[in-house]
Amino acid sequence: MKRRVLVADDFPEMRVLIRRVLEADGYEVDVAASLTEARAMSLDRYDAVLVDAKLGRELGTELVSELRSQDPAATRRCLVITGGPATALPADVAVLAKPFNPAQLLTAVRALLRPDARTPGDHDLADSPVPDVKPGTPPARESERSTVGRPPTWFLLDVTRRLRLRERASVAGLLHDSSLQEIAAAAIELGLLRRELQPGLQPAVESVTNRLDAAARSLRSLVDEEWLPVPAPELSDAVQQRTSWLLAAPLAVEADQQVPIRPDELLVIVDLAELILQAMVPDGQTARARLSARADESLIHLSLTVWPAADDAAIADATLHKLAAALRASMRFRPGQRRWMTEMRLPRWETQDRTRKTH
Repeated sequence: MKRRVLVADDFPEMRVLIRRVLEADGYEVDVAASLTEARAMSLDRYDAVLVDAKLGRELGTELVSELRSQDPAATRRCLVITGGPATALPADVAVLAKPFNPAQLLTAVRALLRPDARTPGDHDLADSPVPDVKPGTPPARESERSTVGRPPTWFLLDVTRRLRLRERASVAGLLHDSSLQEIAAAAIELGLLRRELQPGLQPAVESVTNRLDAAARSLRSLVDEEWLPVPAPELSDAVQQRTSWLLAAPLAVEADQQVPIRPDELLVIVDLAELILQAMVPDGQTARARLSARADESLIHLSLTVWPAADDAAIADATLHKLAAALRASMRFRPGQRRWMTEMRLPRWETQDRTRKTH
């Protein structure tokens, strides 16, 4: 008996190509172009439900949520296909990132039905590398943070982070609706074509496939990589994540926390490190940098060294002094021939507020 699969995707070419791949492997496939069409089908009769994360202006994950509400175990037969970041998807649902080839699609569907399944119609594609199919991780949430005594500048940094997240979502959506959709369709078509080609033509198609994969990885990096840090025990991870675009190598971080740094303070440290680097790194160049951070009862101490140095120390000095004034931090800038160093001491506002109240 054939396994039944429902494919919900608003991009017509993707529906046709996915259907071709699955039917050639022995599945019985129905397709839907919207949530409305998918809901009109008896979803409980399908062994697997493949749904695009974004169906036009609708979210395919809504269909997964509806199935979960009826039967929590139903998520085990759901596969979300996405051109966006997996972090925005439910944690208990399998994810297949676009673009993918026929072998990766078949591997993902078989994993839903039975991890060790070998369905009728298996061929050499079944022995291809396993794709990046993984459960999505839920969006990280910032820990609740005290706002007592925090200067307005800290709130401005919060607003800037939220705007950057919205910008990221907009870019990811644009890539998904245009470039990634087209590349995903082309990748599947090439995979289907390779089955029918004579051996002598295989190298040429493989070369085109490799170029397509390289372009896809570049686009996926814009979608998948975290643009903003989340509170984490390791300060170095968060800072490196946020500053890699400015540097030739990951930022070296030395942290000595005599007093634990709160999550809201960690975010400000990362913001501050990025802003300092923007002032110190030469335009159009990449540099290396080292950050030393420590906290005591009343202050956060930062020391950031950059090399090679830029040409105009006066501009960097003026920018850094304005930044320090806005944050009510003390600052010392020490430019050298090869290296520049900035030291800042940032008040721990909640601690200072408690001190004022007790005197």
